[in-house]
Amino acid sequence: MTSTHPDTLMRGVRNSGPLSRTASERARARGAAAGTRGAAALRADLLRYAVNLLLALLALLLLAPVMLVVALLVRLTSRGPALYTQTRVGLDRR
Repeated sequence: MTSTHPDTLMRGVRNSGPLSRTASERARARGAAAGTRGAAALRADLLRYAVNLLLALLALLLLAPVMLVVALLVRLTSRGPALYTQTRVGLDRR
């Protein structure tokens, strides 16, 4: 009886690419790569995340009045609502 396991089918074929590794080998490689980062790199990532979050909140606060004015102008100058809604119809009109 012959085996249909991929390793058996590819016996003798050499491949060193990332797809040739097993899932556990890839997980070990990721763990080793993550473990080599120092505390300074982790602090830098945390600082970058905090700056991105603060800038996003600041932009949201600054642009909220502008978005409100645009929504009011759309509502006053057109017949429909400022936010478009539609009735969704699925398969067989359900």
